This record gives sequence, structure tokens and C-alpha cells, in this order.
Amino acid sequence: MALRFGAGALLLGGLAFGCAREPQVRVEDAWMRPVAVSQTTAAYFTLVNDSPDTLVLVKVDVPAVEMAMMHETVHVGAMLSMREADRFVVVPHTKLRFSPGGNHVMAMQALVGLAEGDTTGMELRFADGKRLHATARVHS
Repeated sequence: MALRFGAGALLLGGLAFGCAREPQVRVEDAWMRPVAVSQTTAAYFTLVNDSPDTLVLVKVDVPAVEMAMMHETVHVGAMLSMREADRFVVVPHTKLRFSPGGNHVMAMQALVGLAEGDTTGMELRFADGKRLHATARVHS
């Protein structure tokens, strides 16, 4: 059974940043690849910072897995390699993309199987202690 969170979680997360009408900090297009129990998958999303403040993303939690780690893809000579990232800085009025072949969240040791069409929650944590909740769709 997948862990499911309603769309309202995204709005509440944005409200934590003190927005009025539209969330100034939000997650768009969050998704994960399907995964079987005990296996590894990846999560992707776009973090939008329309606020006047610099954000420092320090962790992404995915309750459906045992461990989640932020990774960045870097060039090592002519090869691409991924490495764990302890933070991502998002300056005001920019977007940070997590996408296949680029930055991503490794979601390891799934506690539940997630199939095409399921949803699962994610929680983004920032250096200042703020948290942002989002819902990721599961698809290939």
C-alpha cells in the first residue's frame, strides 16, 4: 500500500513560508519512478523560489523509503558521475530542478511498493528549519 498525501499538503507547505495568495516557495512536477519493496528508485521535482530570500535545501525525506539522499550529477573529465550533495542553494526568483540525468533524490530501500499511478509524500527541509511538503506522482 502506498503512502498517500492529499494535494492540500503542498499548499500548507507553501503557507509555512508566509505567502498570501500564491506560495512564494513551492514544489512543481514532483514524481518518482515505480519501485518494489526493498528496492531503490529516484525522485524528481522543481523547487520554485519566488521569495526574496535565498533558500538552502539540506534534506529531502521520502516516508515511503528507508533512506533518501540528494545527489548532484557532475562532469569528471569526459564522464558524468553522481555524488551526494549536502545542500543546494536556491537564490531568490529562481528554480532548482531535480531531473533524470541531473540533480535527483535517491530513494533507497522502499518500505512499500509504489506502482504507476500511486502518489507518495515528500518533505523538503531547509537550513533555517522550515519544511515544505509535496506530493509526488509515481510514473515511469
